Amino acid sequence: MKKHNKTNNLIYISGAKTGKADSIDHFLEARKLLLEHGYNVRLPRRVQVYISAPEMAAECWELQVVLEKVPKKEGTDYITPDLLDIMVCDSIYMLRDWEYDTLANREFGYALGLSKKIFFEEGEIK
Repeated sequence: MKKHNKTNNLIYISGAKTGKADSIDHFLEARKLLLEHGYNVRLPRRVQVYISAPEMAAECWELQVVLEKVPKKEGTDYITPDLLDIMVCDSIYMLRDWEYDTLANREFGYALGLSKKIFFEEGEIK
């Protein structure tokens, strides 16, 4: 990935979120790459539930307080806080195979509607 000019360094990672170890690893690899390029990375909540690192908990502490009151049963229960993250981010990074995930499609459309910079693993779009 090339370094890009950023107006802020917040970037949201979107992709297929099956909850399987390999999909979680895919998110973590992308996170590492983006961190190396100077981005402050936001991961979807439905990925964060599989990660127990204290830094992840600290990153979403304020929102977590509100969400603890709402029972979670499906991935769609997490879409609202994820869309809020996209709103405050300057850009979104789409992992390969995002097209096959309903929630990733929603995130893409939302980012597109907000005129966010959209980067793909294989390329980029504005």
